[in-house]
Amino acid sequence: MKSTRFKITPRENASKGHIYLGESLKELFPLNKIFQEYPYDKIIRKGYKLYNVPEDCWDHALLKRATRFHADWVVLDLCLIFEWQGEHHFSPIYYNSELEKADAAYAARVIVDKKKRYMAQEARFKLLEIPYYYLNKLDNNVLLDLINGVKE
Repeated sequence: MKSTRFKITPRENASKGHIYLGESLKELFPLNKIFQEYPYDKIIRKGYKLYNVPEDCWDHALLKRATRFHADWVVLDLCLIFEWQGEHHFSPIYYNSELEKADAAYAARVIVDKKKRYMAQEARFKLLEIPYYYLNKLDNNVLLDLINGVKE
């Protein structure tokens, strides 16, 4: 797999939080490879291999479904996944008074988040979901506390 596809440079339409989280991770883990928008199927495969799961025990159906999902940021060699959680992960966001559309988008987002949690667990990676209200509070100490489970 060519890792150049999953560059550290954020995509053009990335949120401030996504960008800030990536910059914080680069600063916190300068010697580690950090990837963004990394496919969950590749994370699961890495976990299976890391923990010596025999290939005949792999959940191939999950791997196939996982190709549609990407982690915001991942530090593969530390088995860490970071997902920036914007407001739309916590409640419907209404644009132009389209209530039904906002409710449906939120319901879909909740399902996707659950699937990502399951896939991270299957890979035996630690998933850190960083909420949007951490935008102005996120520094290396807070990030380390979140990684170490001091803050939830």
